[in-house]
Amino acid sequence: MKKLNRGAVLTGLVLFCVIGYLAVTGVLHQREKPAIQAALRDYIVADSAARLLPESLRAPDAEVSDQALADCVKAAETSLAPFYAGESKSRDTAMRMLADALRNQVGGQAPRLSSLERTLRQITDFSFRGDTVAVTMQLAVQGEADAGGKSQAIEYVSWDNTVTFKKVDGEWKVLYAYLPVDNANGGMSALWY
Repeated sequence: MKKLNRGAVLTGLVLFCVIGYLAVTGVLHQREKPAIQAALRDYIVADSAARLLPESLRAPDAEVSDQALADCVKAAETSLAPFYAGESKSRDTAMRMLADALRNQVGGQAPRLSSLERTLRQITDFSFRGDTVAVTMQLAVQGEADAGGKSQAIEYVSWDNTVTFKKVDGEWKVLYAYLPVDNANGGMSALWY
């Protein structure tokens, strides 16, 4: 009888600890969500702005020198750098894709964006793992692009966008972001990532 009681007590204690741990981490995660949402909104605005060429270079017939393009890419990278959790392969890849998107607009492989606004429509999932969280969301995307002298409106809801954050020095910083921009015809264009 004593062995059965000890086993039951030990099982109950372990169960109590697991439930307590899950409850505490759940409360802590809930408290972090507003800060994560604020970081996410700020990042989406900055990323959208970084994908636009300077106003003077947005016209489809605007001549863009190699130096002007390099300056534009550098300015875009500089504007997004504070959002990232330091140097990483993910950050390098994101900056390379951003540079490619700007080069493709200038080179004619993708329409030149004249405006782009992405707003957070709905967060569909927070997936916490230690000091990181993957946020999956829907974005409302609006803008305008010029493809071969023809202006095209961009307006749609983008599903399954993901940004992974890591808490660094008390702030949520981007580890990885997948926020593609579809082309004006509604199809996905890898040139626009």
